[in-house]
Amino acid sequence: MIELIKITRNFSDRSHKLTTIFINPEHVAAIEEDENLQNTFEKHPEEFPDGLNKELGFSRLTISNGSTSSQYTIVGLPQVVIDKMYKKRTLLNG
Repeated sequence: MIELIKITRNFSDRSHKLTTIFINPEHVAAIEEDENLQNTFEKHPEEFPDGLNKELGFSRLTISNGSTSSQYTIVGLPQVVIDKMYKKRTLLNG
């Protein structure tokens, strides 16, 4: 499992909220850049949490749940998410 930051939109007041989500990398079916959300962020930064860096970008993850799938929008460009998913873990000797 890897920890990612999910961004969701509250349609009643047009704000966005960040939450933590844990994903099993083996169930990721697709990752693509979410250019629409990036454009919204650049045009209306007041709708997003303070301190969110526009350089981070956003990705849309498709998670396969057997016969169904779910999509999540994640903070970070696709390559950053991929690197985190497949990061090699090493143990320290000693």
